[in-house]
Amino acid sequence: SENYTPLLTVSAYSPVTGEQTWQRELPAVSSIGASGNMVTAGDLVFQGIEDGSFYALHAQTGETLYQFEAPRTIRASPLTYEVNGKQYVSVVATNTVITLALP
Repeated sequence: SENYTPLLTVSAYSPVTGEQTWQRELPAVSSIGASGNMVTAGDLVFQGIEDGSFYALHAQTGETLYQFEAPRTIRASPLTYEVNGKQYVSVVATNTVITLALP
């Protein structure tokens, strides 16, 4: 039997041409992999992983800009909101809500 390492693939496509502009492979625990992702107007892609990793990727390049380790599995899609001019990103990690402020 082959040794299979599960991976999650995040791909970005040009909205104009439909061409793939980049693709990232992130570690996964199982074939379920992760949740949906979210892209902000500030060129950030947020992706949660079932091992609790929460990534902020650069939308133009796929480069990891930030990685947060949540204490629980992330299978929910992230959301964003603004309060008093400050933008926040939240994601549910099992029974814990993780909220990060954007710079």
